[in-house]
Amino acid sequence: MDSLEHKNDNAGGQPGAVGKASSIHQFEFYYPSIESVRGRILGSLLRGEQLTQNDTLRRFSDFRLAPKVEALRRSGWEIVTEMIDVGTRDAGRRSRVARYQLCGEAIEAAGDVGRQYAAAALAAEILRRAT
Repeated sequence: MDSLEHKNDNAGGQPGAVGKASSIHQFEFYYPSIESVRGRILGSLLRGEQLTQNDTLRRFSDFRLAPKVEALRRSGWEIVTEMIDVGTRDAGRRSRVARYQLCGEAIEAAGDVGRQYAAAALAAEILRRAT
């Protein structure tokens, strides 16, 4: 990801990066470290995936998807929330949960930098599962 410049993600010193999108809109997007849960969530969204809290718990062992989505939104990412009905193991009871996805325009605007980041985040996720 040559077009990324590194900076600190937060006061805890997690590394992150900033990159310019390659579209006519010229958005500037913030890319958290791919080693962080937030980075792997963003990578999933950049690949067009939709995530619920249950997905995040299973894949990243993280109970806090909503605050991570909010942090990504504050960083400039346009993430859409859709409330969906899901089944539970509680005698067939249904529950409403949030499902998040990155809007298509943001994925397109992220361009090659976003695709490279998403691929690197997936590789980091696979590596973490293997260890």
